[in-house]
Amino acid sequence: MEVFVTKLDANVSSEDLSSQFAKYGNVINAVVCTEQNGKSKGFGFVKFDSEEAVEKAIKDLNENLRDGKTLFVKKVNPGNSIF
Repeated sequence: MEVFVTKLDANVSSEDLSSQFAKYGNVINAVVCTEQNGKSKGFGFVKFDSEEAVEKAIKDLNENLRDGKTLFVKKVNPGNSIF
């Protein structure tokens, strides 16, 4: 069970992303996608161990302001998982 997160601040790391989403449930993995030079692409993925955590994160964070940007948090279809 995974979510796609976009409109991340350029300074958000994978560790930050994991910490921000941990309050919704057990985070298995979190990654901020980066360019080859290490610069953030502004999006990432968070994998949870439960559907309930996914739903909570989407409900609380989707289209909400974080670090001056409106986050978009969407469920990833199981066949499209990056993990």
